[in-house]
Amino acid sequence: MPEFSYILKQYFVASHIHNGEDIHGHNFLCIGEFELKNTEEIKKEFKNALKTINYKILNEIDFFTTKTPSTENIALYIFKILKNKFKVKKIEVYETVNFSGGVKQ
Repeated sequence: MPEFSYILKQYFVASHIHNGEDIHGHNFLCIGEFELKNTEEIKKEFKNALKTINYKILNEIDFFTTKTPSTENIALYIFKILKNKFKVKKIEVYETVNFSGGVKQ
């Protein structure tokens, strides 16, 4: 039997310092894949999770004081916010069109 998913995409803007680079920003794209249940609640919570990092300097957020704010760790941050509320199948964060990192359950 096929397994269905609910997929959301949303942009957010943030800046970060990592890998010895100067502070710089990106228009990130986050794609979340969820079990197909409670879609309105998922939409609301996905948007709220991204609000916590939108227009922020990621290095100043507690989660990133011990982890570099790479795409993988940004995806992990979002995943950790949502995983206790919904079945999260995958969170992927794109820094550019051709570069992403993610977390898959």
